[in-house]
Formats: sequence, structure tokens, C-alpha cells
Amino acid sequence: MLFLLAAVAGCASINEVRFTVDPSSLDYAQFRIVRPSPVDGKSETIRIDLSGSGFLEMTTGRSERVTESFWQQSEDPVWQDLHRTHVMLSAAETAVLYQKLVDLGIFDRKQPKEAKPPPHDLAVLVAIGFRKQLVLTSRPEYRRLFDDLEARCRNP
Repeated sequence: MLFLLAAVAGCASINEVRFTVDPSSLDYAQFRIVRPSPVDGKSETIRIDLSGSGFLEMTTGRSERVTESFWQQSEDPVWQDLHRTHVMLSAAETAVLYQKLVDLGIFDRKQPKEAKPPPHDLAVLVAIGFRKQLVLTSRPEYRRLFDDLEARCRNP
């Protein structure tokens, strides 16, 4: 029985990749979600980017440039539907946000079961401490973090 408990505990630790964030200007996090606009109900994309230097930027709109910021010629009628806001965070605030992502298990080898099966409603792309990960999720913990960052950008 003791051997079985040790084996199960060992498997859990193998799947977890948790570490203390050593702040770096090279760290990066991006959150993306598509949802109805509060203005007209049409789908819009919200992208929130956090750089290791504390630059927090939110880009919203229907333009393809919200998800693909490299310029390319387009005849898209919503090409100009793009809005940006930004806030500067302190080094300590930035480190706390990256630590929260690590503590939520973003780098864990086996992600927890989703409350809602795919399709996901949130994409989270991170590069922290030379580790990279992309998670497509519906987990409420990630949504709360996204919602907090969005509120920060909308109400600086």
C-alpha cells in the first residue's frame, strides 16, 4: 500500500513543472479570446500582451491585424477596426503575474481536465524562463487572470 502511494505521488510530481520566476525582460505572455462586442454584438477579438518589461497592451477589434500584426495588403472592410490601450506595470507586478501562470500549471506536462471540452474559449501563449507553452483552455483560473488584465487595460 505504501509503495502504491509513493508511486502515485511520484507520477504527480513528474507531471508538474513549477518553478520560481526569475524576472526577465525576455518573458512574454499573450492571451486571446473571441467574443461578442458589447457595442453591436458582432464577434471581436481581444488580445492582451504582457512583456517582461511590464508593458501591458490590449488590442481589440474585428480587423485581422488584431491576431496578425504584420502588415499585409487587404480589401477587408473591417481592416481599420482595431483599438489599442496600454498600461505600464511595475517589475514586481509583472513578476507576480508570470508566477501566477507558472503556479496555475501552464507548463505542467499533463494539463487538468477541462470543465468544458474543446472548443476552448481562451488561448494563452507564454515564454517564461526560456520555457514556452501554448494552452487552449476553458479553465476558470485562466479566464479570471484574463479578466483581471482586461479590466486593468480598460480602467488604467
